[in-house]
Parts: sequence; structure tokens; C-alpha cells
Amino acid sequence: MLKIFLHSCHACLERDNSQMLTSLGHDVTGQFDIGSNQRPKIKGVTDHNSDYKDADLIVVHQTADFPTVARTYAEQGYPVIMTAFGQGSMPQHAKMAALTQENKKVKVVAYSKKDYEIYRLLGANVAMIRFCDWPDEYHAWQGNWPACLVMSNSIHKRGDACGWDILVALRATGLKIYVVGQDTQDMPYGLGMLPWDMLKVVMSQARCMLSLGTVPAPYLMHQMQGLMAGMPVVAYDNDAGIAGEGLAGIKVDKAVNRLESEVRELIEKPPDMKWSKISRQSAIDNFGDEKIKAQWKEVLNEFE
Repeated sequence: MLKIFLHSCHACLERDNSQMLTSLGHDVTGQFDIGSNQRPKIKGVTDHNSDYKDADLIVVHQTADFPTVARTYAEQGYPVIMTAFGQGSMPQHAKMAALTQENKKVKVVAYSKKDYEIYRLLGANVAMIRFCDWPDEYHAWQGNWPACLVMSNSIHKRGDACGWDILVALRATGLKIYVVGQDTQDMPYGLGMLPWDMLKVVMSQARCMLSLGTVPAPYLMHQMQGLMAGMPVVAYDNDAGIAGEGLAGIKVDKAVNRLESEVRELIEKPPDMKWSKISRQSAIDNFGDEKIKAQWKEVLNEFE
């Protein structure tokens, strides 16, 4: 068993990381996003912050200055795993790769094909492990609500990098597109920040999900969740890499008129259970907890 300190910058990912690592028998402490209610807290784990001093291993999220954060821990003698989930710049990636070359106790775990290839070409000590999710947490998809769901925090404030311009254009066609996430209660068809249990119900009922992406991430956690819920998922190709990730169940396009016709057809037609089954199976194949836990176990064996 390892005592793992999680240096978090993502409320949803910290919950998933902690749940996965504790299920492998490790003791997880960390610096968590205590103020966020995006996910229920894991009692005794993510509901309080701890000190890292007696940790056996530090897992660092891709914080704003992740190469410096990782180096700070490594220079104190701690083994470090940095989880790359689509953030950062090439200079930052190069610094992180260089750190893994200098220090054999530092490793990168990349969540996507795109991130894995970036770090591999930079000569980093890297493994590819996607996000982890639990199929049994979701309800069976029904698709009885003739509406499309977008999941994005503060999309109207974050701008074009999160597809706000595409959403405005699609809504102008009259499509019923509802938005879930922080600050979205301020906009028409905005549902605000829904509790996790309620969000799972909404995903089981909405006809489809529209994913507008976030630059520079190739794919996003809500796409995984939509697939795991069995939703038909339509994604805008913002050239950040979603088209190359090979996720079945996601239809990818960059033409607004084709996105509009695809979403409209899904809203207006009865639920397509065949597409739902493809989505669900793609989620299990790529993100299912049994597969991802086995991959993490292999990586963590290097540090025991």
C-alpha cells in the first residue's frame, strides 16, 4: 500500500482519482477543491486537506504551472506522477518531459492519444491511461426528453475556446439546447450546477449531448460521462484532437450546418437504442474502472 498525496486542481477528477486509488488499496490524502459541489465528497478522503510530508508518492494534476509544481516535489525527494489531461503549452510539456529524463522517479500519465504522443516524442517517461469511470453509477438511457444537453462551466464567460460562438449559432436555429454547469443559470435554457445524482437523471432522459470542446484538450470528461450514460454524443471538431481519439459513439463534425441537422434529427426522432449501446460500450472499453484500475496498478507497481 502506498500513501498517495493528490495535488488537485479539478474537483471532478480528484473524486474519480481518489475513488480509483482507494479501491486499489492505497491511502489517499491531498490538496482538494473543498469548496466545489460538482461531485459528492468521499468521506474521510476528499472532504478535507492534508499535508504531503509523509507521502510515498505525489500525484500532480495539470495545474497552471505543473512543471514547477512537479519539480518542487521531486527536488524534495518525492516520487511524482503528473496526470496530463489536455492542458498546458508545448514549452510546459517540454519542461515536464525534461524532468522525467533527469529524475527516474518522475512519470507522466497521459489521458489521451494526443497527449501520449506529445510526451513520447519529447522523450518523456510516459504511460497512457484514460479517465476512470464506473458503469454501474449510471441509469439506463431512455432519451424521453426531446432536448439536447451541453455540459460546460461558465461557457458564456470563457468564450470561443469553449465553443460559445458555436452554441450561439446553433441556438439561433431554434434548437432546444440546455446548458448545465457553473454560472449557466444566468442564460436562457441554462440549468445551472446540477447535483451529481440529478445530472445522471438528466443525462438518462435528454435525447442527445452536444459537446463543443475546450482548446487545447482533445476530449473532455463530460464526453466520457455522456457515453457512459448511453447518450448519443455529437461533437464539434475544434481541431484540438477529438477526431483522432477513436471514441465510438461520438459523431464529430466541424461544419455548423451539419451539427445543426444532426442534433435536430436526434431531438425530433424517437430514441436510437442502437446508438446508445455503441456509446455505452465505447465508454466501458475506454474508461471502464476495471480496465483503468489494472493500468494504474501496473504504473504504481513501479513506485512500490
